[in-house]
Amino acid sequence: LSVTIFKLGTALFIDPTREEAEAAEVKCNFGLTKQGKKYMIHSAQKTGAKPFTQKELETAAVLIGEKYDELYDKLKKVL
Repeated sequence: LSVTIFKLGTALFIDPTREEAEAAEVKCNFGLTKQGKKYMIHSAQKTGAKPFTQKELETAAVLIGEKYDELYDKLKKVL
């Protein structure tokens, strides 16, 4: 599955409104899977000139894991 993290100032978010997505300074799309209880990031593509800090990437890892679980549950229901 693919999950994108957006950054505006110091805020990180997923599923932005149109206005938030347009205002975001940087975003990073992660491709991931889950093996057991561990998430595996297979790909990442960053867009934008601003950097992510180490702490922001650690927070992003938690957020994308939570979003992965949500999306995977929805996907299982329709397949």
